[in-house]
Amino acid sequence: MGVYFLQDRRRAAQWAVFLGGVTFIIIYLYLALLFSFEYYGIARLERVPLAWGDALITSVFIPIAYSDLPHTKLLRLASGIQWACVVALGASTFFSIFRKKLEPLYAVANAITRKMEEEEVKTTLIVLKDKLTQPPPPPGHPLN
Repeated sequence: MGVYFLQDRRRAAQWAVFLGGVTFIIIYLYLALLFSFEYYGIARLERVPLAWGDALITSVFIPIAYSDLPHTKLLRLASGIQWACVVALGASTFFSIFRKKLEPLYAVANAITRKMEEEEVKTTLIVLKDKLTQPPPPPGHPLN
């Protein structure tokens, strides 16, 4: 059953993207949970009123809720670190997907490069180049 599933490349790719997205969301929410405790702890240390629930909601929506945090240096630093983690996680996910999409292209490029290095192909290319660089025959010539 597993081999049959893997033979359907489209379905396997769709499931891989789906599971990758679910994994991204789980990791994102886990980071948001960790940073909400950090925000709450920093706010308590600095005696700034911030409920943990508010810190959690802000940390989940940090890309758009950055300004909802109290304006202290440590809280802004923590939110900047969280934002950088989110960007790094998203970028690494994007680049790993992009790299996997380019692997077939690299395989084709390598196959073409290997083929071009064969002596028979090199000889054929030289002959074609010589034929293409020759001046055209004059008008009225039997080859026209």
